[in-house]
Amino acid sequence: MPKNVIIIGSGLGGISAAISLAQEGYSVTIHEKNAKIGGKLNVLKEQGYTFDLGPSILTLPHIFERLFERSGKKMSDYIPIRALRPHWRNFFEDGKIVDLDPDPQIMAAEARKVGEDPENVQRFLKYSADLYDLVNAGYFEQGLDNSAAFRKFYGLKNFLKFDLFRSMHGGVKRFLKTRHMQDIFDYFIKYVGSSAYHAPAFMNCMATIQFRYDLWYVDGGLYNIALGLQRLMDELGIKVILNSQVVEVTKQNSSVTGIVTADGQHHPADIVVSNMEVIPAYEKLLREDETLMKRLEKFEPSCSGLVLELGLDCKYPQLAHHNFFYSDHQEKHFHTVFRKHQLPPDPTIYLVAASRTDPTVAPEGCDCLKILPHIPYIDEKNPLTREDYVALKERVIDKLERMGLTDLRKHVVFEHFWTPLDIREQYGSNKGSIYGVVSDRFKNLAFKAPKQSTKYPNLFFVGGSVNPGGGMPMVILCGQNVAKSVVAWDKPWSSFSSLFGCSAGYSLSSGAGLRNLLWLLPPMTSRSSFLPATKLITSPNFSNPFAPNPSPPARWSSSTMALPMAPPRWLDNSALPSLIPHRCPKAGAAKHGPATKVPLLPKVPCFYFSMPIPGSKTADWSACSACPAMAHFPSPLTTRCKSSTKISRSFLMSAWSLAPCPMACWGSLYSSVARTTTSPAVTNPCAGKF
Repeated sequence: MPKNVIIIGSGLGGISAAISLAQEGYSVTIHEKNAKIGGKLNVLKEQGYTFDLGPSILTLPHIFERLFERSGKKMSDYIPIRALRPHWRNFFEDGKIVDLDPDPQIMAAEARKVGEDPENVQRFLKYSADLYDLVNAGYFEQGLDNSAAFRKFYGLKNFLKFDLFRSMHGGVKRFLKTRHMQDIFDYFIKYVGSSAYHAPAFMNCMATIQFRYDLWYVDGGLYNIALGLQRLMDELGIKVILNSQVVEVTKQNSSVTGIVTADGQHHPADIVVSNMEVIPAYEKLLREDETLMKRLEKFEPSCSGLVLELGLDCKYPQLAHHNFFYSDHQEKHFHTVFRKHQLPPDPTIYLVAASRTDPTVAPEGCDCLKILPHIPYIDEKNPLTREDYVALKERVIDKLERMGLTDLRKHVVFEHFWTPLDIREQYGSNKGSIYGVVSDRFKNLAFKAPKQSTKYPNLFFVGGSVNPGGGMPMVILCGQNVAKSVVAWDKPWSSFSSLFGCSAGYSLSSGAGLRNLLWLLPPMTSRSSFLPATKLITSPNFSNPFAPNPSPPARWSSSTMALPMAPPRWLDNSALPSLIPHRCPKAGAAKHGPATKVPLLPKVPCFYFSMPIPGSKTADWSACSACPAMAHFPSPLTTRCKSSTKISRSFLMSAWSLAPCPMACWGSLYSSVARTTTSPAVTNPCAGKF
């Protein structure tokens, strides 16, 4: 029976996690407090106008496509998208107007408008691309969650490539010399609601997200992303319960056991994934003490926003789809919002006029404008009133009228207005933040909270408050990475597939699957020397979840194959992808073995691996037969191994007993082994050789 996963909240991160977990075979239920899914990806339809209340820019669509491809679907059948030109239009107080466009020739002409050498722009974009490739390889795609994982993946040689000793603005200023172009590329930080003067320089990777992968619009408005994902969830059998506010996550000892909804009903769960932000979830749902909450303070909220929607009875032809009206003092704007935590006197304003691309979102001859200046999150010690926010709204309209939207107030026929207080109430975000956790090189080096709870191992988090952070593609990616983390924790054998990067599906007794195992198992072995071909015993009952071929070939019971074997040398296996913590129900806490150096001996027909062993130090392997890993192997294929000492156990995978001893390839080894004993069904030719 599949395990039951409950997801708290149906923001894009929660939806992505739900889809990804359902594709892994879990039974998934989402509880959503509001009347529709999507979280901050929200929509407002009034008087013939359609407004995207939340995100209005789509980037990195290939990350979204993965959700559909894994179910054999095409995203285009669910979510139609189109590229935008220009990407956005930039307005300055001195009257200069600059478009951003991925075409190098167009971009060069735009740079010249403000006296910037086009070569400077290209050099900056090359710098941005290098940063993106670096960040994407590990932090994004591998789902790295902390500085230790970061160091392990990248190593010392890549450390300086992150430009860690500069701020984002410092990285921009290295290449771009005019204030106009500096302000434009500094404001890419808007994607994560932070300050270019305080974020680390590697955040300049965000320009590549747009220039390499383009900027997109969804026909009918971006809320159609949520509707397309809803269709996919329906097809996967994911249950979504709307108007179901979670008020508590129940727990017992070191595990969470389910949720309690506002109606008082308890819903048990094997695994809980919270799309509610980390700090509010620990504080309000788990009611954690001050000790834990203190450790989370470095994950300060991102900025909030003043969200203003205006339905107009006219069009302003100078507007593009996406527009920015810049503060005349951008550094002061950042400092006021992110350091002084005050409403800015001269804010930078993001303005969307979606009717430029999609005439269906406004009546004919009319514009619908979404207006968003970034402002501080809620400060409980120095609270602002609604009147304070209304005064800022008036300053924003004054600025827009001054910069070209003449008589804007006179043309407003519909108005909708949200403050940080409304955002917090609607979405439960931490202090009304929009983008999760702020990216600050001194507070958190742009790291967010980890995706798996450090206190409750079956509790996971998804969304802008955990790595890799805010923005639609990042929370979609986060949901996919959370699903991988759940599977790695819950199904250790499935994690073995990631070691080989192979796809799921058929018996290891297939020739290709077995050959792949033998060839890939020790990436550190030499392929230049081989043992003589040796008969390998296999079984049709042994399922191979990482077989590489799209369809299973005919099964067979035996074959011959040459085995790669390394010359004598010491191998450090600590670099192997982690398959732990492996939790043994009988032994309790996960056991972590030391990074052990083990020898490969050229004349001994076995592979010898160092990994943590499930079970206690004194228990025989047979005592841990309840471990999830053992459940993957039928009893005729399991091998009981016990070393000559109580604290040292091993598995030896012999060339003659590969399939009957499959656990050996990722089993256990704490120290050198003097002797092993195996079940009568398996001959171990390596016993007593060490």
